[in-house]
Formats: sequence, structure tokens, C-alpha cells
Amino acid sequence: MRRRFFNIIGMAALAASLNVCFAATFGTVVPIHGTVSDIALDERRGRVYAANFSAYRVEVVDTAGKRLLVPIPVTRPPSAVAVSPDNRFLVIGEYEIPDHCCPAIAF
Repeated sequence: MRRRFFNIIGMAALAASLNVCFAATFGTVVPIHGTVSDIALDERRGRVYAANFSAYRVEVVDTAGKRLLVPIPVTRPPSAVAVSPDNRFLVIGEYEIPDHCCPAIAF
């Protein structure tokens, strides 16, 4: 019984490793300097928008040319991006640090 258990575990590990070895890869790496917190795809325009949290901007990637275009600057770190369902708007969610600190809770 114990041997069968380890055989099953071994087969599962082998299957998992084969899955990793033969997994599909797609796309092209476009280097972005900074911390990307979210991405949004605009298929109609052929753009990927990447919220670059540490650079205070939204990077615009041309999917056909596989290159960075002019970024969209924002006043606060962008934490989320989304394209509206009708593809008319890009929504950018900005992170804001609270003005006041929460008081410590004594236990």
C-alpha cells in the first residue's frame, strides 16, 4: 500500500514536470523599467497598457511593433488599468496613501 502511494506521487510529479517542460510559450518580451502592477489589452488599437507603479506612469506598448510608445504620466502611482467594454476609455486607478495614520489598537 505504501509503495503504491509513492508510485502515485511519483507519477504525479513526473506529469507535473512534463507539463512544465512542454508548456506553450507565446509573446515577445518588451522590457519595462519599473514595477508593473497591472496590464490591460486594447485589441482594437493593438495596445497593451501597463501600470508602472514606481515610475508614476502608464506604459503604452504597441503589440504589432513590439515597442514602447509615449507613456501616459499620472500624478499618483497607478495601481490598476482597464479598458472600457466599448473600447472608448482607458480607466486608470491611482494609489493614494491615507492622510492620517490609524491609531494603534491596545489589546
